[in-house]
Amino acid sequence: MSKHYTEEEKVIHDWVTSKIFHPDEMKAITPALSRILDRTDGVVRHQIEDRKKAQGLKGWIIPE
Repeated sequence: MSKHYTEEEKVIHDWVTSKIFHPDEMKAITPALSRILDRTDGVVRHQIEDRKKAQGLKGWIIPE
């Protein structure tokens, strides 16, 4: 079952995404962020990737 995102979680994802400029930065922050938000690393990565793509940064996919 999927959990819906609260407005606070959306704000956090938006803010974190605005601070990440390289895929390695995302790999460094997602474990801590996933624990804080009680989400999996994969879900947090997808949220960040989706936001980067929405900004027009195509190909911003992080290999596992």
